[in-house]
Amino acid sequence: MNFVKINKKELNKTIINNKKKIKDVIELFEYNHLQVALITDKKNILLGIMTDGDLRRCFLNGFNLETCIDDVYNKKIFSIKKNIKDYKNLMLENNLHHLPIIDNKKPIGLIVSETLYKYNKKNNIFIILAGGRGERLKPRTNKL
Repeated sequence: MNFVKINKKELNKTIINNKKKIKDVIELFEYNHLQVALITDKKNILLGIMTDGDLRRCFLNGFNLETCIDDVYNKKIFSIKKNIKDYKNLMLENNLHHLPIIDNKKPIGLIVSETLYKYNKKNNIFIILAGGRGERLKPRTNKL
């Protein structure tokens, strides 16, 4: 498995305040494609993490869109300091897809599984087979 350190712009798309609601996390997941939210306080101190799996478990446990994420995020997280170079073994041994990089308890980076970061684009060729006089779709087929 390969990993990618995301840039600052992508990192900022993952950070959310701990006083926000679950619906805000869903909007954040729509905005970024990394399936993770880094939960911080008003001083930008990293408090925890929330993944799309955590989000699904919230709904299974009866929480709703208006629930404050302070009640549900994962407070036990793996993170590394900014100068640590050997993160691959840590991520592989613990089956991690996201690993925050912190400095003075603040998130300054994020390492993610390459499968989350890069989309596999496929150039597909397709053919639409159609036939007949278009009687059923008239008047739309009068011009097409």
